[in-house]
Amino acid sequence: MTDTDLRTRHGKSLRYMFSKVPFVSALGLELVDWETEEGRVVVRMPYRELADNGGGTPHGGAVATLIDTTGAAAVWNGHDY
Repeated sequence: MTDTDLRTRHGKSLRYMFSKVPFVSALGLELVDWETEEGRVVVRMPYRELADNGGGTPHGGAVATLIDTTGAAAVWNGHDY
């Protein structure tokens, strides 16, 4: 499998994961970029009222979800199928 094939396959898997987890979708987490060789991913969480702590800053649970989802995506991205 070439590097391009691997990147395509991992990209499809990662995009699928982001589209099928309801809480990830509700928070609007977005897969921005990924690098298969290093297992690196970039995830973005836009401001949404759902993720606000009531004081105009991100809720800790939303930030924890961002960290957890990004870590899972990085591991999944580095997985050798």
